[in-house]
Amino acid sequence: MRKLKLLLLILMSLLIPQGLVHAEVHIPDKPEYGLYDPSDYIKTDTINKLILFNKKHQDMDGMQLGVAVIDSLDGEPIENLSNKITKKWQIGYSDSNRGALLLIAINDRKFRIETSNNIRDELTDEDVKHILNSTLSDMRRADYDSAVYKIITQINSKIILKPASEIAQIKEANEKKSRYIQYGLAGIVGLLGGGFAAWKARRKKDLQRRSDKNYDGPDKLYPSDRLFRNTNWSKDDIFTYWAIFNANRSDYGYTDLSNKLYPNDPEFVPNDSWSPDLIDAFNEDCLKRSDYFYEGDDKLRPGDRHFIQNPSWTNERLDRYNDSSYSSSSSDSWSGSGFDGGGASSGW
Repeated sequence: MRKLKLLLLILMSLLIPQGLVHAEVHIPDKPEYGLYDPSDYIKTDTINKLILFNKKHQDMDGMQLGVAVIDSLDGEPIENLSNKITKKWQIGYSDSNRGALLLIAINDRKFRIETSNNIRDELTDEDVKHILNSTLSDMRRADYDSAVYKIITQINSKIILKPASEIAQIKEANEKKSRYIQYGLAGIVGLLGGGFAAWKARRKKDLQRRSDKNYDGPDKLYPSDRLFRNTNWSKDDIFTYWAIFNANRSDYGYTDLSNKLYPNDPEFVPNDSWSPDLIDAFNEDCLKRSDYFYEGDDKLRPGDRHFIQNPSWTNERLDRYNDSSYSSSSSDSWSGSGFDGGGASSGW
């Protein structure tokens, strides 16, 4: 009788669909910095590499890269799981939909790079396959950290830095600065008598004369000057001025450091003087100075211009910092889409 029961149990287990034997695989929530690595396979240098990659591309072309290192696929095809993760994390930005995910399943000895539709011309399926296969020796040695570092480097070399709309950036700067065009001394009218009113009228006339588009004197006023009074500058004239003004301030060799624009400034205009290597060096310097343990006088803190969020600022430290009445830093808001199965998989 026991043998009969055992035989029935074996037969029933064979009849159960294979997909039901495995529990539904857990899809992790979007992690901080775009890295899910609960077993800590990835080291600090590679984490910083990922942070800098996403920072540079956020400022330039709106691409994001996520990395997920899991122990097991739990029987689910890696193509299915990677697509689910990209959609849950919403890798990329809503206005660009340029993203990719590197998924590594340790126990299954499989990995995949999933790409969004909008980067497949730059990071083709063939490119992805080559990138994965180039790290097989690292994966077979269980040196997953080195493999991830190399994969990030190779993806970076394939993605073309396409500056986000320069017109949009300049318009944003123009809107921010246009308040100065309307700013004046009108707030103090009436505080003094008629003598002051006469002086004010002469002052206004003088400022308008110096603000004239055709005025050539050395004391000429421009839209970026606080005392500028528009008389005959059209919207196109002002737009063009700010385009040229911000382009000059964005040049790597611009000497007025108090007024200079850098790659992660919203008004920065991408230009050839900032090579990818210079941008990387600038971001690396900002990241170094943003470290919680950095002790230099030029330390960057949450809320500072050019601060880059990083793992050294834990939630506890951020809370403690914010409780000290300092302003908190903003985190990246991933909102991309457009993943329809592009990419390639491999195994080791």
